[in-house]
Order: sequence, then structure tokens, then C-alpha cells
Amino acid sequence: MKSDLIKIISVLLSKIGLVSSTAFLSLFVAKTLGVNENGIYAILLLSVNLIVVFASFGLPISLNYFLVKGGDKYLICDSIYHQVIIFLPVCVVGGGVLYLWAGELLSFKLIALLVLTSLGKLLYNLFQGAYYGKGMFKRYSFISFGHSFSLVSFTFLYSLFFDVSVFGFFSIALLSYFLFNFILYLNAGFFIRRFTGLNKELIFFGFQSYINNGIAFLIYRIDLIIIAFFMSVANVGFYSLSISVVESLTILTTSIVAVFFNRFVAGGDERSLLKVLILSMLSAFFILLFFEVLGVDLLLAYLGDEYSAISGPLSLMIYSLLILSITKVLAMYFVGKNMQILNTYSAVIMLIVGSIVSLVLVPSLGLMGAAIANLLANISNLVIKIIQYLRYIRGAA
Repeated sequence: MKSDLIKIISVLLSKIGLVSSTAFLSLFVAKTLGVNENGIYAILLLSVNLIVVFASFGLPISLNYFLVKGGDKYLICDSIYHQVIIFLPVCVVGGGVLYLWAGELLSFKLIALLVLTSLGKLLYNLFQGAYYGKGMFKRYSFISFGHSFSLVSFTFLYSLFFDVSVFGFFSIALLSYFLFNFILYLNAGFFIRRFTGLNKELIFFGFQSYINNGIAFLIYRIDLIIIAFFMSVANVGFYSLSISVVESLTILTTSIVAVFFNRFVAGGDERSLLKVLILSMLSAFFILLFFEVLGVDLLLAYLGDEYSAISGPLSLMIYSLLILSITKVLAMYFVGKNMQILNTYSAVIMLIVGSIVSLVLVPSLGLMGAAIANLLANISNLVIKIIQYLRYIRGAA
């Protein structure tokens, strides 16, 4: 019990650092760049996350899983080789599509920068899977918190001494990722060998998670894509900021699952799942309560009247916190039990619901239509996940 508590606190501290830095950067960049430039920044951020999701191939969670299962000492090294090999064609295709689609808004230099930032983030996520798989929660939390603090500090100092730009903010992110990837590399206890060919088990397990992650990304970004099609660049920035706030808070409420995932893999009982669900839901409830009382008003007081358009969508989307505190935990539970296919089924249904409702409501209701679609998609996922879990435990019994 004491060991679990130390791990939970360690993970929670690293997530607090991540959430704080993410929230600060989202708000600070939005205020500093202004409405239109922030819209361009949001498009770049969307592109980085798109490359990260589709180039990851589920390797971080796969590495975590097989290290818990007793993977050999070269597994981390093999995962890095796999990650770089998969990244290359994805970044070429992704960068090319982005240049053709948004070449008038984005320079080639800026697109090259976001591609390199994507690689930095990919490797950072891979190291997280390695550290969690080896049970090194405290060490990873310390380094992760340092990364969050340095990113915020460098960004703030940059704004004091230089003329801010989208390129400048992404340059800082790139440098920060590669600096701390190097630190993570030095502290992970690596065993290096030359590339010996594809690890089929690692790839196959990761591919199942990869499908789910790709669909999940589309679920949470399909609204942005539809908004970009029907509305202005500024509205992309407004909605991206709302998503960033909700996702940051979700990371915080579901951080405990990282500790118990290893127990799910090792065959932990249902009481472990119940503990995680209760703690996750309680944290979501208190954060939601605080946000309902003060959150939106504080955000608008900081950002100014030009961002008043986020008030309505964010006030509705924030209720997804309670839903996500359940669905995210159940999703990781299914992965730990090697039942990712259940997550795929629910993700497909969620994507269909979200896409249809967005296409119907965004042209007429704008940002509020996207927020309604987001909430309905999350509700559909919750219903499916609960049904899946009940059927799974009945089958197991």
C-alpha cells in the first residue's frame, strides 16, 4: 500500500507539472500572439499531434506492457529503432500534406520545425513507456517535472527579450524535448545493440493500440477539422484552446491509472480497478466544481474580451471530465488485459457519432455545435464501455 502511494504521488506530481505547463503555454501563447496568430499556432499544434499519433504505432504502451512482462534488456533500444523507422515515412507524408493544404499560411521552415518537434515528442512518449514499464515512476516524475518547469521558464524568458512568433515558440519546444530526451536516455539504464530486425510481438501489440489511438485522435480533433473547413482560423484557435483546457484537466484526473496499469497487466483483480475509478471520479468532480465556480471567469479575465467566444463551448465541454474519468480508466484496463479490440469497437462508434453530429451542428451553431457533438460522442463512448466491461467480467467469470 505504501509503495502504491509513493508511486501515485510521483506520477501525480509529474502530471501536475505537465498540466500546469500545458495550461500556461496554451493561455500564454494565446494572449501573446493574438487571435489570428494563435489560430495558426493551433493548426501547427494539431499537425504535431497528428504526426505523433500516427507515427507512434502504439510503441510506448507496447514497450510498457512487455517490460512488465519481463522483456529483455535490449527492448528499449529496439523500440527506439522501430520508432524512428516508422516516423520517417509518416513525417514525409504528413509534412507534404500540410504544405499543400496550408502552404499559404505556413513556410517550409516552419513545417520542418514542427516535424522535428513531432520526433522529439514521440521519443519523449516512448521514454515514458520505458520508465513506467520498469517501475521507475519516481525518477521519471522528477525528470518530467524538470522538463515542464524548463519549458515554461524558457518560454517566459523568450517573451521578455525577443519579439514573439509562432516559430519562436516551437523552437523552444523542440530544444526542450531533445534536451530532456537526452537526460531520460542517460538515466534509463539502456543496453545498446545494432538493429536486428522487426520485433513482431512489439509491433503487433502496439498496432492494436495504434488503431485505437488514431481513432481517438480523430474523435477529439474531427471537430477542429470541421471548424477549419466551415469557419475562420481564429475559431480554430478558440476551439483548440477549449480542448487544451479539458485535455489538461483529464490528464490530471486519470493520472493514477499509470500506476495501476502494471497491475492490470500482471492480472490484478477488480478491486484495483474500483480504486482507480473512485479516485479518478472524485478528482474529476472536485476539479469540475472548481471550474464551474471560477474557471471560465478566470480564463477570460486573463485572456481578455477577444477570447469571449470560448466561454460557451468550454462551459459545456468541461462536463466531459466526469465521463472521461471513467472511460479512460476502462480503456487502460482493457489494454492491460490485452483486449484492445474492445476499445476499437467503442472508438469507432464514438467517431461516427461525433462526426455526424459535428457535420450537422457546426454549420448552424458554430463552436457550440462542436461542443455538443463532443459531449454526445463522449456519452456514447461511456455507454459502450460500461456494456463492454459488464460483458467482459461475465465472460471471465
